[in-house]
Amino acid sequence: MENQQKIMKKKILLLFFIIIWLLSSISFIQTHLTNDFFVFWGWAKQVSLSDESGLSALISTWEIKGLLSRLFYYDLYSITTLFTDKFDLIGQCIYKTIAYIQLNLILLIAIIAIPQQYIKDTYTKIVTFLVCSILLMDIHFSSHLQPEYIATYFIILSFTL
Repeated sequence: MENQQKIMKKKILLLFFIIIWLLSSISFIQTHLTNDFFVFWGWAKQVSLSDESGLSALISTWEIKGLLSRLFYYDLYSITTLFTDKFDLIGQCIYKTIAYIQLNLILLIAIIAIPQQYIKDTYTKIVTFLVCSILLMDIHFSSHLQPEYIATYFIILSFTL
């Protein structure tokens, strides 16, 4: 009987985290981006129109941010332009949905890569993923998808490697 109560508590807690995670995800995707994203969008468009191709286009087109940040923003731009070429409300939602998927994949890889000696069971890894994702998605909207925000995901990933 006591074991069944523990299992029920775990299920209720997991359901609670999933509901909060879903609400946080919807909020993250629907929140408008700040105006400085026109710079990221314009830079990625400039790279796509460049005479050079591949990595050399990313490097030769002027942008002060690091190469990983450039790759991330260009990747977001490239995938978003498959659906729309405008940075309007729909374009922003597509852009943030793609970013949301990519960032949560990085976080998921980081949680899965945690050695067995630290987190032994799958349930704890799932809850850890949900809690980290909720915390990272619920920051102030002006910090969404800034280079420092993206770096946070890679720092979390580097802790597990």
